[in-house]
Amino acid sequence: MVVIIILAFIGILDACYLSYVHLLGEQSCGQWLGCSHVLSSPYSRISGVPLSALGLGVYLCIFFLAIRARDIQKAVDAARWIFYITLTGTLFSGYLFYLQASEIQHWCPFCILSILLMVSIFALNLWYCITIKNLTPFSIIPHWNVGPKLMMVLIVPTAVFLGLEHTIKVITTNSILRDSEVVARLGEREITLGEVNHGIRLSFNQIEWKRYEMRLSWIENELMKMEADRQSVSLKQLKKENIDDAITVSEEEMQKFYQSYQKKMSEKIPYQKVKGKILTHLKTQSMKSRRQEFLTQLKQRYNVSFLLPKPIPLDFNDNPRQGPEKGPMESAITIVFFTDFECPFCGEAYRKIKDLLARHPQDVRVVFRHFPLKIHKNARDAAYAAACAHLQGKFWPYADLLFKNQGRLTSTALYDYADQAGLDMPTFKQCMESGQGKEIVEADVADGLDLGLNTTPILFFNGHFIKGFPKPGHLQLMLDQYLPATDRKKTKG
Repeated sequence: MVVIIILAFIGILDACYLSYVHLLGEQSCGQWLGCSHVLSSPYSRISGVPLSALGLGVYLCIFFLAIRARDIQKAVDAARWIFYITLTGTLFSGYLFYLQASEIQHWCPFCILSILLMVSIFALNLWYCITIKNLTPFSIIPHWNVGPKLMMVLIVPTAVFLGLEHTIKVITTNSILRDSEVVARLGEREITLGEVNHGIRLSFNQIEWKRYEMRLSWIENELMKMEADRQSVSLKQLKKENIDDAITVSEEEMQKFYQSYQKKMSEKIPYQKVKGKILTHLKTQSMKSRRQEFLTQLKQRYNVSFLLPKPIPLDFNDNPRQGPEKGPMESAITIVFFTDFECPFCGEAYRKIKDLLARHPQDVRVVFRHFPLKIHKNARDAAYAAACAHLQGKFWPYADLLFKNQGRLTSTALYDYADQAGLDMPTFKQCMESGQGKEIVEADVADGLDLGLNTTPILFFNGHFIKGFPKPGHLQLMLDQYLPATDRKKTKG
């Protein structure tokens, strides 16, 4: 029994070290030995409890029983308990050895040590029982008076481990989220973690969406693999037949693209010379939409539902001064549009937003925010004029005229458009001269700068930051997240 006591003590040390590794997430013995692979595998825990913590309890029980067996009167009963415990442990160790060999395909030397210790203790205890001629009692259940103590020895290490794990998690989380913590000193200035996070929150928001898209793309790829297996074809062949080959580009579409392309070029390039590149470009543009159509069919066929956590939106007041907005307040989607009347990309985004509103009048709300850029000399005055138009309830018809005539936003033109939009001209003139419109615009600009904006157009789609109007695939992804299922098909128009 002395040898069993020594082996059990070694097992206790081994289990303590493996529990320590589980708690702190360290690699115990180098990547090349495979410890990290074994300890991070799903087989290293049972119901959330690491096997190392359970093993610690088992070795403590064996240690306790082996010491008890030194008393001649208690030796037989203690040997019985050790027999049943180590028999179970040996069988389970064989299963763990099989998992490392076949499923995990990596070896942890500390886990192997634990297996060898358990088998050795089982063999020694069996030999001990044979030498004292006490094999027959193995058919008899040992006395239960020791049982409650053994149960306590098994439970305590597990409870201690779970308590430590929870405490470490709380401490770590609080450390990460403590915005008041100073993370840098620039001379006498102290910068807190909250200040850093506030300054780069737009970048964080974009990363959140990118991570969401990558996760979703992986799941969708698994869905296509499932369909490929059903059809007994390769994934590559499935994509080719249902996506690549399903895309058709007509000669008329290519000619139309060529003509619009040539208008932007100073030198005329023969159509035949660029025809192949145009075909490739148009097919590439259609690839994402065709992929989404195919995935929609598969989702319906397999009754797919996605439970991915959505990216966390930015928390800010979307319309703090009751500025121009369209759509019901209870809409499923709110788009906050920071824009510049002289920016050509803003004009294009404005038209696409109007189209989206027309297709989803009950599900989309748009809030217009001013953010005129310094590089556009007439943009600020145009924004002041639009703010004055809003005070008369005529913002949208006035904005239509400004975006329609982006190349002519002079002071005279701004008054002409006010007249065309049906504004009360004396009131409009008084608003422009008093600077009332300017106050509204500059407040919007200040909000935009606080958010970290430096260009236009900028959209916040239910609190998610987007630079420029989203591409069709990205737009569809966001609409799918928030629109009622019955309205999603309208977005394909």
